[in-house]
This record gives sequence, structure tokens and C-alpha cells, in this order.
Amino acid sequence: MTYVTSDLHGYPLEKFQTLLDKAGFGEDDFCFVLGDVIDRGKDSVKLLRWLMLQQNFQLILGNHEAMMLGCGFLFEEITEESLRNINDGDLGAFDLWLTNGGDETFDALYECDIDTRLDILNYVKDAPLFDVVT
Repeated sequence: MTYVTSDLHGYPLEKFQTLLDKAGFGEDDFCFVLGDVIDRGKDSVKLLRWLMLQQNFQLILGNHEAMMLGCGFLFEEITEESLRNINDGDLGAFDLWLTNGGDETFDALYECDIDTRLDILNYVKDAPLFDVVT
């Protein structure tokens, strides 16, 4: 069976897993997650890390993930040059993300080691904008 969900916004992972169990979701099922996994809730990064390990889930990029990716300059190595290159557009993108609940995700990403953070960002970068089911 194919399932679809969206707008988890950092919903507690354990509660999400309980909902999947109650719905009878199993190994032979597939779930599309239509974006907005992150922001507002405390489990944003936990959800992403879990999704990365699932073979039968597909993240579709949402506007909250796109806002995070628009702040990619925050996750690069900080140098004098990179600091000088931050512009009003970058600051505006960061402000927009924070205004929409990105602070929870931002903080959680910086609790991860650099390799995990980059793995998460690459996973989100690879998420498609749509998928077609036939």
C-alpha cells in the first residue's frame, strides 16, 4: 500500500512511529513524505535522520526544507572571506527561515557533528520536488 503524509514539522519521532504502527504500515508499504518535515518542533533533525535510513520512504522537498537549503552559507566553513561575503539576501533568507520556525532545526543541526550535518543537508538537497506514481 502507498501512504502519504506531510507537514510533520518536527513531530516527535516516537509518536510518528506509533501512528505508522496503528495504520498497519509495514516493510512492503511505501510512504511519500510531502515536505515540511522540519521546523517548529524539536524532532526535526531526528525525523530526517530516521527517514534517511528508511528504504520505503521518499521525502519530497517542502518549502521549509527549501528555506533551510537557502541558508546553506550557514553550514559552510566559516572563514574571514565567507563572513565578508554574507549579504543582505543571505541575512534575509536566514531571517525568513527563523521567522517560520527554523530556529529549532538550526539549533538541532549544530548539535550534530559536521559529517552528520552534511549528510542531512545532502539528503535534503537530493529530495525531489515531485514524484510520479504509476
